[in-house]
Amino acid sequence: MNRLLGRIVSVESSGEISLIDIRIGSECVVSVLVIDGLEPSPYLAVGGQVGVLFKESEVVLVKGEDKHIGALNRIPARIAGIGEHALLSEINLTYEALPLRALVPSRSLRELGLKVGDDMTVLVNPTEITLAEIP
Repeated sequence: MNRLLGRIVSVESSGEISLIDIRIGSECVVSVLVIDGLEPSPYLAVGGQVGVLFKESEVVLVKGEDKHIGALNRIPARIAGIGEHALLSEINLTYEALPLRALVPSRSLRELGLKVGDDMTVLVNPTEITLAEIP
């Protein structure tokens, strides 16, 4: 599980659905779609600190920077390590000093020619991120 610490910078709501923007590190902002009850959670307010959680299997990697991908969440990262296995490989990345992990089919790893030091863009769907209250 990827676990990052962020601060809420904006909340846009319509009914029970909110689009919450969270700054992670110095430059990256991720967006999260949250379906809340009739009363929104009090910790989901601008300025609040939250944990940003998402599974390694929910990460899509893009080699280089492609401006033509319709994804809200783009995290620039660098490959720090690769654990290649028969079918599924683990990619260890860093964004600033924050660790991230991705699980990709080993075939994709080979087809993309990924190696340690490559710059990547990490994509995560806004509906695949969970927010955690920070006490």
